[in-house]
Amino acid sequence: MKRTPVLLAAVALVASGLGHDAIAATKKKPAPPKPVTMNWFLHGATANGNSDMLQGDTAYLPMDATAPSGASVKEVLLFGAIASPNSECTAGPLLPSWTGTASGTLQGKVTVSFYARSTPGNAIVRVFNVNDGGCNDAYTPPVAEATVALPTSPTASLVTVTLPVSRAAKLAGALTLQIIEGQTSGFEGPQVSGVSYDSTTTPSKITFTCLPKIGKKTC
Repeated sequence: MKRTPVLLAAVALVASGLGHDAIAATKKKPAPPKPVTMNWFLHGATANGNSDMLQGDTAYLPMDATAPSGASVKEVLLFGAIASPNSECTAGPLLPSWTGTASGTLQGKVTVSFYARSTPGNAIVRVFNVNDGGCNDAYTPPVAEATVALPTSPTASLVTVTLPVSRAAKLAGALTLQIIEGQTSGFEGPQVSGVSYDSTTTPSKITFTCLPKIGKKTC
């Protein structure tokens, strides 16, 4: 039997449609992202961390997944919140803060391992999901906070503190760590403290778990 051009065209059209449906059926939806654990190390540009923060327009020091490779220790002196002209700030030139670019959702807990030396006293460790530098009415509360005793020692020793994340917190483009003195009664007092970082002997870092955005493997 002869197949007319019209019949051939109809068969081809049906076949084409079936093929398209078959290809579409084989396409898989993107796999849901899995939580990942990330380690970010604290960095700075100069040996004196306070000089880092007082130079330029930014009050933030950097942190990222690159481990320190140099032997030169950097140190930042800690001040209490009273050292700032504002009652509450996400960051400031006298409130040591590190930030890195991140997106996704922070989960579970955050562990901060840092090297410190101090006269008797504590440190307040805060984690924010922003780096907007807001103060007072514009202040964004931390998503995790804890107070930890500092080693009473003239040399830097390892301090580890775990901060539970009270609720799943979306990272608004950044993750920020702040470490300040626990003393809040005055600008100067008996407590003198410092955090050492960004060297192979003082690899201070923050470890956190987050859920990446769909299609991403990391935050």
